[in-house]
Amino acid sequence: MIFCNGDNRNIGFLVSCFLNNSLDIISKAVKGSPERKKAIRVVQRVHERIANKRYDFIHQLSRLLVDDYSFIAFEDLNIKNMLQNHRLAKSISDAAWNMLISAIKYKAESASSLVVLVNPANTSKMCSRCGLLVEKTLSDRTHKCNSCGLVLDRDHNAAINILRLGLQSVGIETVEAHVL
Repeated sequence: MIFCNGDNRNIGFLVSCFLNNSLDIISKAVKGSPERKKAIRVVQRVHERIANKRYDFIHQLSRLLVDDYSFIAFEDLNIKNMLQNHRLAKSISDAAWNMLISAIKYKAESASSLVVLVNPANTSKMCSRCGLLVEKTLSDRTHKCNSCGLVLDRDHNAAINILRLGLQSVGIETVEAHVL
């Protein structure tokens, strides 16, 4: 998750070597053996810990965002379609975006914060300074505008565009986004 000020909060969690070792034991052990059953229990506990850490992180982050910001904008992503890309599926699943958005929405109601979802079309391609569409591949991590000369991290540029689109969706016109 990238904020419009460039702050990066990663939701993904690393799976330890311990888990990988247990998965190897499961694959090599005889079905029904005590060794395999023990390795399965270890894997289940590690996955439970990962899920608990994800849940805790999401609730801490959602509380932080709702307490610090009165207006929050997200891309209205079709996550089910994104999960079909096998190269990105694990990191997208680990991020638990739907869970995060849901947590922020229900906490925002009690905190009088506003949460909006914007159309994700061209948010990372559009220059946040001049509005020109700059074609990029997914591997291009830097936004370089040939028109106005803006050079910025691709995700930071997209976050500024998402904020601008979110503000416009509630009737607030922004004059110009200033890069910090």
